[in-house]
Amino acid sequence: MSGSIAAALLMTIGAVATAPVQPTADTPLQLRTADVGRLIAARVGQEVRIVLPPELGTGYYWRVRPDAAYTVVDQVDARADPDQPTRDAAIIRIAFARPGDSVVVLDNVPQGGGGGRSSNQLKYRFTVAP
Repeated sequence: MSGSIAAALLMTIGAVATAPVQPTADTPLQLRTADVGRLIAARVGQEVRIVLPPELGTGYYWRVRPDAAYTVVDQVDARADPDQPTRDAAIIRIAFARPGDSVVVLDNVPQGGGGGRSSNQLKYRFTVAP
């Protein structure tokens, strides 16, 4: 095999190996606070799990700001962390209803009162494909 053919073959194999994996509606995404601010690819109907430190005993909880682009499937304030079963986590599950750009905002609000927006919020940015 000539050098130029071998080089072309290696470049092709490398391009295939590094091609980004496109999410499917069956593949749930799991996000953490480290994912705040980055652009995340998702698909309509795909479940997104946001795993956060729990706010138990602090008098606060995480509230998902409503938006027509997604629905909240489930929100649990204390469950075993999927990656660290000895720790608790707040787990919020959402699913996207339509394609386009979307921002999921989580507010850290006081329990049992106020209910206003807090200064402590997390914003997850998505581009949602059909």
